[in-house]
Amino acid sequence: MGVQNTIENPIQTLTGNLLFSAHGTWWATYRLQGLAYGRRPDAEKESIRALHQGLYRALGGESLHLGLAVDTDPVTVVQRMLHNLEQPLEQLPEWTAECEATLDRLEDDVVLGERTYWLAVPLRGTGSEALIEPLRAVWTWFLTIIGFPRLPPSQRMLAERRRRADEVMRLIPAPFRPRPATAAEQAWIYAHALHRGLATDPWLPPTAADAGTSDAATFDRQQAPDPADKDLPAAPTAASLLAGGALGEPLIDEGALSDVPEEGWRRGWRQRLRQLKPAERRVLKVIDADRDTASYQSMLVLAGTPDGGAVFPGTEWLGHVENAGVPVDWAVRMRNNAREAVLGRNRRAVTRLNEQYEQRAGETTTGAHELDATGELLTEYQRRLATEKSEVELETITCFSTAAETRDQALAQGDALVAWFASFEHRLARPLGEQADTWWAMQPGAAWPRKLADFTQISLSEGFAAAVPMMSTVLGDRHGTPLALNQTTRAQSVVFLDLFGTIAADFSGCVAVAGELGSGKSYTMKSIAGAECDRGANIIAIDSSGTGEYVDFARSLGDCEIADVLNPQRSLDPLRILPGDEGATVARSLLVTLFNIVSTSADDTLLGRVLKQEYRHQNGITGLGSLTDHLINECLLAGGADLGYRLDAYRSEAFSAVLFDETLPPIRTDSRALIFWTHGLQLPTSSELNNAHLFAQLKIEKRFGRAIYAMLMGLSRRLAFADPTQKVVFLNDEMHRTTSSPEGLEETKTYVREARKELAAGIFGSQDCTNDFGDDTLKGLIPYRIVMRLTDKILAAAALTWIGLEATADLVKEVTQQLSPRDPHHPTGEVPAARRGEGLFRDSYGRIGRVKILGPALAARRKAYSTTATSRTADLPTDLTPLSTSTGDHTPGRIDAQVRPTSPASTAPASTAATASLQLSKPVMEPTSTTAVGHNPLMSTPASAPMGTPGPLTVANPAAERLRRIARSHVEAALARSRETTTAGSSAGDVHHRSVASGKGS
Repeated sequence: MGVQNTIENPIQTLTGNLLFSAHGTWWATYRLQGLAYGRRPDAEKESIRALHQGLYRALGGESLHLGLAVDTDPVTVVQRMLHNLEQPLEQLPEWTAECEATLDRLEDDVVLGERTYWLAVPLRGTGSEALIEPLRAVWTWFLTIIGFPRLPPSQRMLAERRRRADEVMRLIPAPFRPRPATAAEQAWIYAHALHRGLATDPWLPPTAADAGTSDAATFDRQQAPDPADKDLPAAPTAASLLAGGALGEPLIDEGALSDVPEEGWRRGWRQRLRQLKPAERRVLKVIDADRDTASYQSMLVLAGTPDGGAVFPGTEWLGHVENAGVPVDWAVRMRNNAREAVLGRNRRAVTRLNEQYEQRAGETTTGAHELDATGELLTEYQRRLATEKSEVELETITCFSTAAETRDQALAQGDALVAWFASFEHRLARPLGEQADTWWAMQPGAAWPRKLADFTQISLSEGFAAAVPMMSTVLGDRHGTPLALNQTTRAQSVVFLDLFGTIAADFSGCVAVAGELGSGKSYTMKSIAGAECDRGANIIAIDSSGTGEYVDFARSLGDCEIADVLNPQRSLDPLRILPGDEGATVARSLLVTLFNIVSTSADDTLLGRVLKQEYRHQNGITGLGSLTDHLINECLLAGGADLGYRLDAYRSEAFSAVLFDETLPPIRTDSRALIFWTHGLQLPTSSELNNAHLFAQLKIEKRFGRAIYAMLMGLSRRLAFADPTQKVVFLNDEMHRTTSSPEGLEETKTYVREARKELAAGIFGSQDCTNDFGDDTLKGLIPYRIVMRLTDKILAAAALTWIGLEATADLVKEVTQQLSPRDPHHPTGEVPAARRGEGLFRDSYGRIGRVKILGPALAARRKAYSTTATSRTADLPTDLTPLSTSTGDHTPGRIDAQVRPTSPASTAPASTAATASLQLSKPVMEPTSTTAVGHNPLMSTPASAPMGTPGPLTVANPAAERLRRIARSHVEAALARSRETTTAGSSAGDVHHRSVASGKGS
């Protein structure tokens, strides 16, 4: 069997965020939040570094800092999709289907994760406590050995330790948002260390408040559970660890020598010799005997940094560890040395250095140069300590762990991590014979790792803070619709968008998307609007495309109204659509723009009189057509006939029937989606608008088009604001068509300014954010901003400035060449499906990062949302979906996956009604033959990663396949319970069932 050592677990008692260790020390553990870093300007990055420096200065003595990578449970994503719904799910069948489809997509196609940050601080006793606590630990150990029950900590002792723990938490800078860890979370940290790299790595438990348990829940390791079912190695959850007392001692196998066969020297001699090679022994095998699992972990320690120090910003070597391309956890054992003690020690060092100078006086050796270099470093070190009164010295031992299901994979991942750090002159070592010591050094409650003393790095707090270990690249809102995958780092996460949640917080719910043709701009806009419609909002949109892309989009949503301006079946006469004076106001604005009437002129006064509700009622005026007849034949007001003849000149044109033909029924304003289709309308050019001579000679078609766009903006605003209890999303793609006129620009400004008060959101799109998104005021009022591919460098630079970034050469290159780039080897040069939908996103908090638009999970919706005509008429896409399977999808949001067997119903054409699109039968889900090693989020490599980057490793895992079959029922049960909870009037976000999906524990 080889050598296996059972090492005593240092955890004796957990209570809330407190831990009593076998070494006689109480520890307090806190969960911290990473600070938003991402694409911040350099000045803001400096403020993040300063916050880290403040944290290290505040923590006196010893501390343990942890950065642990965790998978995201797909059920958690769906719970966020179900949060804050204003209607029961029974009334939102499309959103229910989208949630189910999202579960399938995330389980089968996407590995999601995040990095969580923890701080553990020993609460060392003072006075007599410094002697009593170690004695208590020895006594507890003795009682355990002889089988006697152990006494729990006294309430007085717990109260004192909690008081100290509260004092420590007050020292942590508030931007880190510290909170005490729960007992379940502390158990999870330990269980995660046992199961790194395995499909049985448990989900991170929900917070105690969410789960309905107490933070003060106490767990004692003496409670021994029954052995787990060995036939199915189900992953433990932290909650089950607490409930069953499963924090046992792991079997630690240094060098994984237990893998050497025992069938005799001759049969296994080659492998025995191989195992004895030092390079093959730098691995640790961690065995959980209760669950019959073994995790192979490559343990590494930081052994050297650049002689000249790290450049900041740019080499945040610990914060950017996700980009190493392998799954990795890190831990920093830290000691804070007071400034006064360091100054005294350095003065003694200077004295010794001077003595060495005197001893070597007159010698001609290279040793003098070494002394000079040492003296310069010591002098600078002393100067910085002397001038900065709050500066401290840090002793740090930085440990890393990368894990997998096999020895070779763990060693390969360790090699990749070493190579990545070496690329910026940081040296990692894999200490031979000290892999187990490194593993224990990463556990809260473990003693200071004396065997790793040779790897201690000495630095000032300013220098270590430049590593920016606790950074966050989180984007978007906490709940809502899954807009995109966050690809700022290799640890992908879901970016949520909650427009109406933002509105409820008294902020604007408007989005602007800048991108050239084919970049995914329109697809992104429709994805956002369609999701909000499925969640209960109505949609109003202006569609200027010749293909009617928003018409197809609206029909996929079900109940819709299409107003085709040049081929009308419905009237857009504002006097017939809007009641009373409101219709008159829109009509007056339309005619003022149409005839270029000057305010306070005689024509303007005449319009004001004839459009009054009382005048119209007295003269039988029901619309613009009857108004024209009245002005020509019956009006006795001065200038009435002249105005009537000018109106009749437009009425005689075929393109004006949408306004003047009163035989057409007016549009329905109560439909789920209302689309104004303006294809074919002509607009004046910028030169015609800016040149008085050219504007005076403007063709009648262009005058009509300009006036119609301005009117549609005003009409849309009034319809959106008509019912302040009904959520409405307004879409305006190719925004220049409305903002090119002063009237349209003012209407747009009014909409953006007032939409929040009327429960309305806006989504705007254009190719030129400098000119088309209006003036600086309008641009500044839109909080959510997305930049997609713009191959023109001038447009790209302007878009970067608009989104809040400096237009550096590298960023301009990214926008012009690296966002959804065309494939030069493809016959038509199209964008590869895996690269579509890439962009830069700025959320309402000002955080900026790189994203990939997901689009809807339902295949029929993806087809309808596609702006490519061939995609909308082709078969359904080939990617793995719960409702249908077909071929030919090249839309953003497609995630490459294995093709699922097609069910008979899945080949049906997309229905124009939402209900029909949801009736496609659901094929049986079959598990894939491979699963990602450990299902670790950091094993995910975005499609944009350079060639040669280490990617996901896969191995056959029959046990995980059985878990996946079981997982299906758990996941569907979770959604069912969420549905029942929402129906009963509870918040859907309060459901906390944990799935076994992707090999995780339930």
